[in-house]
Amino acid sequence: MAVSLTNALGEDYRLGNSVWSLVLNLAQRYGWKPLGTLLPAELDESTRLSGDYDTSDGQTVTSTDAAAFSQSLRAATADRNLEMAVRKVIVAIAEAVRAQFGDDIAALYMSSMPAADDLRPILEDLCDFCRQGEFVIE
Repeated sequence: MAVSLTNALGEDYRLGNSVWSLVLNLAQRYGWKPLGTLLPAELDESTRLSGDYDTSDGQTVTSTDAAAFSQSLRAATADRNLEMAVRKVIVAIAEAVRAQFGDDIAALYMSSMPAADDLRPILEDLCDFCRQGEFVIE
């Protein structure tokens, strides 16, 4: 499965769910403080969404939040120790997945992760995408 990020310019950026999870956690490691997402316009207040970023329900990331997210991704790409940070985040996520779903799913998760060198261009592209302003997660 994948998430699709779409900005106001109609630009689309797609990531696999596990890579998106890695990017979200890595951004927090580099200082991003998530503000929470906004409900899709077509939903009313009675529809309950968590404000999370890890679902693809059409929620919006505000321009302020996108800018902060971009800044943290830029810090990650500038870090010479990115590989170690990526490894630590992957292990932490894998442990959480293992605790909730078991060893087989955790192993599958681990096998879908890119190497830090492969992740750096993804982070750079996503950083540029997020600097464009708010975007929708679908």
